Amino acid sequence: MTVFAAGAAFVIAAWAIYNLGKDEQGNELTITDAMKSILNEKAQAAKKNPVVFLELTSIFASLKESDVFVETYLAAYNKIKTDGIEKSVLEINSINKN
Repeated sequence: MTVFAAGAAFVIAAWAIYNLGKDEQGNELTITDAMKSILNEKAQAAKKNPVVFLELTSIFASLKESDVFVETYLAAYNKIKTDGIEKSVLEINSINKN
């Protein structure tokens, strides 16, 4: 997978988590998006199965059909949930510099 695709998978994973509507400390996030309700619905479902967020075909088309992308997205999603967004961003940035 290219660095660009890995970065895209990371950004989408972060966006899925962001659309839960709370930061890592549990504070409410103000989300202004025409699709706020559906994004939150998919983000909530993604807590059990992160691939559900990729089912937003109006945004991602058939991206969930790419096994390589899904694997990279899942790794990023789990990394962010485990290590937090700041540590995850710092790590992905250090990888991309090499």
